[in-house]
Amino acid sequence: MATMSQKLEAEGGDNGNPFDDGVFDGVKKIYVGKDTFPQSISYIKIEYEKDGKTEIREHGKKNGKLKEFTVVNYPDEYITAVGGTYEEDIFHGTVLIRTLFFKTSHGITSRTFGQKKFIPSGISSIVPSGIPAAISAKLPFSLSSALPSAISSGVKFMLESKNGGKLLGFHGRAGHFLDAIGPHFFAVNYPLMHFDLEGGIGGNAWDDGAFDGVSKIFFGRNDKFVSYLRFEYAKGGRMVPHTHGKKVDYPAEFEVDYPNEHITVVEGTIDRKRDDGKLTSIKFTTSKGRTSPDIGNVTSNKFVFKKTGFKLVGFCGRSGNVIYALGAHFAPLPSPSPAPTPTPAPAPAPSPAQAPAPFVPTRSSSHNKIEAVGGKGGETFDDGAIDNVRKVYVGMVDSNIGYLKFEYEKDGKREIREHGKKSGSGTEVFEVHKDDYITSVRVYYERLAGVIKSLTFKTFNGKTSPTFEKTISDIEKTKWNMFFLEGGKITGFHGNSGDVLHSLGAYVSRSPTRMLRGKWIQPWPRSVFALAVVGKYIIISGGEIEMDPEAHVGPGKLDNGAFVLDTESLLWEKLEEGHSPRGWSASTTASLDGKQGLLMFGGKAPTNGRYDDIFFYGVDSA
Repeated sequence: MATMSQKLEAEGGDNGNPFDDGVFDGVKKIYVGKDTFPQSISYIKIEYEKDGKTEIREHGKKNGKLKEFTVVNYPDEYITAVGGTYEEDIFHGTVLIRTLFFKTSHGITSRTFGQKKFIPSGISSIVPSGIPAAISAKLPFSLSSALPSAISSGVKFMLESKNGGKLLGFHGRAGHFLDAIGPHFFAVNYPLMHFDLEGGIGGNAWDDGAFDGVSKIFFGRNDKFVSYLRFEYAKGGRMVPHTHGKKVDYPAEFEVDYPNEHITVVEGTIDRKRDDGKLTSIKFTTSKGRTSPDIGNVTSNKFVFKKTGFKLVGFCGRSGNVIYALGAHFAPLPSPSPAPTPTPAPAPAPSPAQAPAPFVPTRSSSHNKIEAVGGKGGETFDDGAIDNVRKVYVGMVDSNIGYLKFEYEKDGKREIREHGKKSGSGTEVFEVHKDDYITSVRVYYERLAGVIKSLTFKTFNGKTSPTFEKTISDIEKTKWNMFFLEGGKITGFHGNSGDVLHSLGAYVSRSPTRMLRGKWIQPWPRSVFALAVVGKYIIISGGEIEMDPEAHVGPGKLDNGAFVLDTESLLWEKLEEGHSPRGWSASTTASLDGKQGLLMFGGKAPTNGRYDDIFFYGVDSA
C-alpha cells in the first residue's frame, strides 16, 4: 500500500537551505547537536527505516558532542509529536530553532535538546566562547543587551497530527544552524476509509498508520476494560508489531490466515458515551466468516467498523493503563484471483468408518506463534516453525538457564540451533521419540532479574523431561513466575538470550480440538470453584487459589483457568480460557447445542465486585 502522509508547515526562520527528507516507514533514532553562541540547535541527524533498512539524513553543521533520542521499542513504538522553541537571534539577524523535544506513542517524552542553562542575575556583560575580546569591542551593540534574547524562552511550537499519527519524515531549512523544522505525519487519504475514535479522551493518542493487512491480534484485559492490544501488521514480507496499553502476562490472541484471509469487521463496546469512556470489549470477523470471541465485558454502548468490500489495515486510538478509545483504517479488498479450471480426478476408494479421536491434534502447516515471556535482555533469536523437535540440550549458568540447543528435524534432515552461552558444567539432554512430539513446556522465570530459571518439557504421549533447574529453597522459588508454552504440537522456539536465557516463546501447530493431550497440566489447589460432571469427565473452572491475608475480607487470588479430569486415565487437560478470574460462581451440568458441559453464572471478581455473565464449557465426547 502506498504511504499516505500529511506535511505540516515548518516552524522557525526562513534562512538556510531548504531540505525535505520525504516519507519513510518511521524514525528509529535522532541525534541533535547544539551551539553555545548563539544558543540554538545547530545539527540534526535522523535514522529512518524503510523496508527494513536504515537510511541516514543530516542537516546543519555538526558542532560539539551530540545527544541522541532512541525510540527504544521501534517499530512497536513511534514518534507522534515534535515540539520546541524558536527565536530571533540578534547577533546573526535570523530566527533559529532554540530547543527540540519528541513524544512517542507509548507516552514517552524525550529530554529537551538545546535547553539553556540558568545564567545568574547580576551578569552585565559576557564574551561568548570563540569571540576574541578585540572583536567583541567592535560589535555595534553590547553583548549584555543580547543576553535577554539568548536566555528567554522563545516562541513555543508543537507539531502533531490530529490522532497521534506516526512521524514519517522531516523537512525544514538548515545551513550553519537548524533554521526551521517541520514533519511529515501519517494521514488518511483516498482510497483509505477512516473510522473515527470511539471512546474517551484519556491516555495518549496514537495512530499506527496503514499496512497491507493484519495477521494477528493479542488482547489483554483487567476486571472491567480492555487493557492491552498488540497488532501484528503485514507489510510486504515483514511483520510490523505495534503495542498499546498495559502489558499482561497471558494475552489471548486471534490469528488471521493472511494473505488468504482479512479482518473485515471490528465490533466493540465502551462503558459510556462520555469523555472518560473506555473500551470494554472487542470482537473481529474475517473475510472467511470466522469470528473471534468477545474479549472483555460487553455493554450496551456498541460500535461497528465495517464497509462492504473493504479490509482492516490499521488502528488508531488512545491508551494508558487501559484502552480509552479505538478507531480504524480500512482499504479495498484485493480483487479475487480467477479460479483455476479443475482437473477431474478419480474418486478415492471408500475407507472403513472410524470412531473420532477428539483428543488427537491433526498435522497442519498453520502455526501459531506464542509470544515470548520473560526478560528483554540479550539478543533476539527466532528458529521459526520446523517439522519436529527431536532433542533439547540444556545448560545451567549459576542458578539460571544459560544455554539451549535444539535438534530439529525438517524433511527428514536434522538442523541445529544454539542459543545462550555454554558453560563448563556441561549439558543435560531430553530426547523425543520419532513417533512423539513436544506439546508443552513449563517455564519459570524471575521477573526482576528478567531471566529463565527452570524448564520442563512434556510430550503428546506423556513423557516428561527432567526439570532443568538448580536446586534451591522453596522460599527462593516464591520469587519465580510460571507460565506454559502449549496449545498443540511445538515445532520451534524463539526468545532472547545472551550469557543466559532471558525469554522463551514457541511455534505451535494449531489443532481443531478444544482439548489437547500431553500438556503439563495440573490445577493449582483451589476452593470455591465451579464444578460439573459429564460422563467420565470432571470439569472445574475458576476458584480461589490463594486466600486473602485477612481471611475473607477480600476475595484472595482468583483464577480464570478451566480444567477437565479424565477419571479413567487420571490425566488433566486445560480448556480454552474464556472468562475473567473469579470464584464463588453458581454452576451446574448442562446441555447446549448438543454438547454437555459446565454452565456457570456470575461470581466474585478480584475487586470484590460481582459478575452477572454466563459461560459454558462443552465436552466433545463424554
